[in-house]
Amino acid sequence: MSSTTPPGTTVSSLSLALRRHWTWVAGAALIGLAVGLVAGGLIARSYSASATVTINPITSTLFATGPLSQQVNTATEAEVMSSGQVRALAADRLGDGTTTQDLGQALTVAVPTESLALTATTTGSDGGEAARRADAVADAYLAFRRAQAEAQVKVFLTKVDNRITQLEKALAGKPANGASLAAELTSLRRDQSEALTLVVNPGSVIERAVVPPGPSVPRLITLAAAGAALGFFVGVGLVWWRMRRIGVIESPAEMAVAHPMRDAALAETVALAGADADADRRAEAEEDLLALRVALARLYDGPEPIVILGPGAAAPLARGLAHATARVPVGAPLPRSPIRDLTGAGRGAVALAAAQAGVVVLTAVRGSTRRQDLADLAANATGVTVAPLVDILIDTD
Repeated sequence: MSSTTPPGTTVSSLSLALRRHWTWVAGAALIGLAVGLVAGGLIARSYSASATVTINPITSTLFATGPLSQQVNTATEAEVMSSGQVRALAADRLGDGTTTQDLGQALTVAVPTESLALTATTTGSDGGEAARRADAVADAYLAFRRAQAEAQVKVFLTKVDNRITQLEKALAGKPANGASLAAELTSLRRDQSEALTLVVNPGSVIERAVVPPGPSVPRLITLAAAGAALGFFVGVGLVWWRMRRIGVIESPAEMAVAHPMRDAALAETVALAGADADADRRAEAEEDLLALRVALARLYDGPEPIVILGPGAAAPLARGLAHATARVPVGAPLPRSPIRDLTGAGRGAVALAAAQAGVVVLTAVRGSTRRQDLADLAANATGVTVAPLVDILIDTD
């Protein structure tokens, strides 16, 4: 085992901690799931529907030629559709108490890619309301454009009429440039005739809004999944916070932090069988303890005792090793044993026993023993002995 392992939370230790405290993570995820379900039930349902219109060009000259894409600015038309004037017309068409402000909050206008069209999407408390709003906005937009075009035609005709009147008066005086004035008069009368017969077509609704089958916001499954995911990460954060705040040991590597100036001759993880464990589990634990005892005997087999240091919760390990050494069942009377149990002992007893030890065993209970406590224990013990050092991490699950 390396003695240069840096302190702190490693990926490995966090992974072990999550496995030990998986109930925290699962509980937090379930709470998040419940919160998501409750939120989905409490938040007002919102339905959305869309209507699409095509845009015909209406230019300042009324008779413009060239590509339609150059005669119509779809970005500008999108702003027109979402303007207050169009929303006011739509609110009048609905006649159900919907205000311009209501439509402003409910309306979204999109321009389909590479098209001369606009899509009005509106929301409502039910599907029918959303569809009616979308259709009302589409119709109001086309009516607004039609009114603009008709007003433009009127302005154009007024200018043409005034100019025709001027030309007729000038020609009555037989001016020298009468031919050119007559040609201009003929052209204006042709424009006047075309304007009078012009049919203004601002566009058309190519797709009426369809009543949606279900709400768009919130999606219950989405909220529930988001709540569960958030709860999961909160649970992981709690486990991480516990590790950082309490500084508990979760992996054998973290035990090296307690004695950074000295390597452990042996590092093991031992799982102890609880009182309610079944026979197979107890037998497996006893085999592990016997294997550990053999490893300790290979490390040192002199007359000095094997001193077990650590928290009081590590006492079952000392008793188990003593019984494994004597090869008697756990609970049976023990003969004199080389195992000296000083788990939970004070500083003075630890230092004295360590000085007389053949092997010093530092123990920690995974997820329970604090790194600082083990560091204090190591400082009291390993500083007064040159005996081999063994790190044992105990699993009590």
